Amino acid sequence: MQGGEWLVTGRCSSPKFRRVGKNHTPFCTVGIAAGTNPKELDEQGRPKPIWINITAWRGAAELLATAHSGDAVMVTGAPYTNEYEGRTYKGVNASVVLLSQAGLPDGNSAAPSQPPAMAELEEEDGELPF
Repeated sequence: MQGGEWLVTGRCSSPKFRRVGKNHTPFCTVGIAAGTNPKELDEQGRPKPIWINITAWRGAAELLATAHSGDAVMVTGAPYTNEYEGRTYKGVNASVVLLSQAGLPDGNSAAPSQPPAMAELEEEDGELPF
């Protein structure tokens, strides 16, 4: 996989949360349906989803664990490739997790709700406080 930061948006599967290691560090995994593959069709003839594996640690894991299957999720993070028992696993280690309260539009890009602090600034007169 290529390096750098990836941005992944879409609807998620059910998160799998657990605490690992002697420090009981929060860890969460989830799949995100980030698009469709028009060359692979399901039983109804619709394009199959493209699933991206997401892992998250600590605070990002705790936030991701609050998502429900089908929720709109947006994550950024570094791609990874792991070999385990003869299989190759690829995905993204999430450093930032956003859950959308507004849901997704018809496409696959997330539409996170606007933070309250930004809404307050828009109601002001536009003058900076300094």
